[in-house]
Amino acid sequence: MNPGGEQPYPGPTGQPGWGGPGTGYTYPVPVAGQPYPAGEPGQVAPTRNRAKPYVIAGAGLLALFVLVLGGLAVWDVVREDAGIVACESLAARSGSANQEQLTEAEYRELRDGFADSDLAALREHGTRTMDLVWQVTRMVDGDEVNVLPLLPELSDRALALQRACAAQGVVINLDVNE
Repeated sequence: MNPGGEQPYPGPTGQPGWGGPGTGYTYPVPVAGQPYPAGEPGQVAPTRNRAKPYVIAGAGLLALFVLVLGGLAVWDVVREDAGIVACESLAARSGSANQEQLTEAEYRELRDGFADSDLAALREHGTRTMDLVWQVTRMVDGDEVNVLPLLPELSDRALALQRACAAQGVVINLDVNE
């Protein structure tokens, strides 16, 4: 320090009292006759914690991630499988006394429901059964002979679909005599 109290380097505002380049001072150097600007001698001005905003943002993102995962888990448990909905629709249709021919819209709705199922048995047997039923119902009069090769697979697939739906608690009545 200078014995006269003035610093050899001016401060950022051009006033004496600030440490010069390379001095390592992080606080104003006192000027003779004036109180210490940074508090008691040797006291360093508090530094700002630069990591705090990043820690808060990281915690917020982690909380958001956990909420999204929890919501997806709840949604997966709550929503009903599309194949089960198709089984219920087919059961309602098979139980009615008036069994009209399957329309294209009904066929697409039922087939899409089975195709979107998370359950492999419903997906496999449902889509194939609906395809076979659609193929058989689209045949014109006089093509009855062409149905014969499809009957064994249609019978097997329909029974497999009935079992798959029954495993999910939906009973489909396949008795054509009622």
